[in-house]
Parts: sequence; C-alpha cells; structure tokens
Amino acid sequence: MPNVTSWRMITIGDCYTNAYNYDRDKESHLMKNSEWGAVSYLTHSQYGRNGHGISINKSSSYITEGETDGEDANKASSTGNKFGVFDLSGGAYEYVAAFNEQDTSNYETTNGNEDFPGADKKITKYATKYSSTSSTPSYDSYIPGDATYEVYAGSSTNWLGDRGLVLSPSYPFFIRGGDYLDGADAGVFSSGSYFGNSTDTYSFRVVLPGA
Repeated sequence: MPNVTSWRMITIGDCYTNAYNYDRDKESHLMKNSEWGAVSYLTHSQYGRNGHGISINKSSSYITEGETDGEDANKASSTGNKFGVFDLSGGAYEYVAAFNEQDTSNYETTNGNEDFPGADKKITKYATKYSSTSSTPSYDSYIPGDATYEVYAGSSTNWLGDRGLVLSPSYPFFIRGGDYLDGADAGVFSSGSYFGNSTDTYSFRVVLPGA
C-alpha cells in the first residue's frame, strides 16, 4: 500500500506473528528469505528491470513508495511499472522469516516469541533454518535461490553493488533491501543480519500467496 508509514519498532517474533495472523484464509506470512530471492531474480530478469537496479526509497519518514529524488516513480518498482513490487530498495530494512541455528546469544528466544520457530530450531513452511558460522556468504551456509551466496561479488558486496552479508552466530536474523540512508549498499540484492530486536529502522513485509 503506497503513502503509509512502515510498521517499525517490532521484534522478529512479533513480525512473524502479526504477518501470520493477518489473513489465514490467504495463508498470510512473514516474507521468507527464499521469497525475497525469487522477487530479486524476477526483478533482475527481462521480465523486470532487465539488469538495471531499482531506485532507492529515500523517505526519512519511512513512507512507502516514498522519495526517489524526482525520478520516474516506476523505476522504484520491480517491473518498471505500477504493477510491480515497491520498496525493495531503501525505506526501512526488512526482517524476513529466516534464522541461524548457530545463535550464540539466544536472540531467537529473547527476540522471538512462542510462535517463532527459531527458538526450537525448527524448519517450517513459513520459516527457514540456516547454519552459518560467519557473516561472509559461503557455499555451506546458503539456500539455493535466496539471492545471497550465488550473487556474492566479494568484499561484502552482492550484484549491483548491494550489501553482501549473511547470518552469523552474533546476528542470527536476515535483513533485506537496505535503509533509506544506505545509498549504493541498498537494493533488491542487499542482504545483512541483525539481532531481531525492535528498532526504528527495521520493518517487515506480509506475503499473501492465496490472494
């Protein structure tokens, strides 16, 4: 939905619960890392931006489909038109439904909740388990199709110059897309990690596969 303020100051556990309960008839859930990856590849393909990056949402107020420095607003869309997915670059960082079983600080319990599978280290239909010991992408710590290791260009950078980091034992939750201040680090291929706590710069996205 355009021109609304992103929901922030919410933990990874509450992101998961609120997304899951949004519309069970449509199987609503917190966007998975693999789903973000699928959107990334479609955006990059001939059916999307055809190898071109998408414009960053530079709204410091975290308004959806926000400021793009006067550029054609469609350049902020995954398809280059109004029918695409917006806010994949900039705006707020976005938590996705993934967790690292190598969590040395128990953040999956403190920032998760009774609904979030991470506390029990469970793989479910709506959350993906990783096993990563380093924040640098590697073959042993990615899921094919998630647009992390397979798009890694080296030096903590992914395709199109976007940030290229993954889960570590200290930062067990994925964040995607980048922040409005990230500049070239933001983008559809941007990946990073965090604690899972509530913060003013982190939001989330609901997926409705049954819509």
